[in-house]
Amino acid sequence: MFEVKVAAGFCASHRVREDDGSYEPLHGHNWRVVAAARARRLNGMEMALDFRAFEAMLKAAIDDLDHLHLNDLAPFASKSPTAERVAELVFERIAPKVRALGCDLARVDVWEAETSVASFFQENEQGAQKWIP
Repeated sequence: MFEVKVAAGFCASHRVREDDGSYEPLHGHNWRVVAAARARRLNGMEMALDFRAFEAMLKAAIDDLDHLHLNDLAPFASKSPTAERVAELVFERIAPKVRALGCDLARVDVWEAETSVASFFQENEQGAQKWIP
């Protein structure tokens, strides 16, 4: 099994909805996003996935989030724009593209700060991280 990772970033503000329905104060982050893809075999170029192509997918997935207020964007109309939801959104945006190149998107990690990271990945029926052969 091979795994490759690419990273990209964006700047954006958000207000997370609290349990009582109120919102925390407006604040921003320099978000860092890392996507990991897995492959059982290497392609004709002896790669699991070309870094340039993978990085372009990741950058395209976050481009419309850069320098905006996440609460105002359609993907977060009914969801609080937490790091978990950003990771889920990015995963959903690039998983089909990665799959089309013969790999599986393993996970997306999103950092709001150097010490705070949230991840999204899919599980199989046994609760383990999903791998689609």
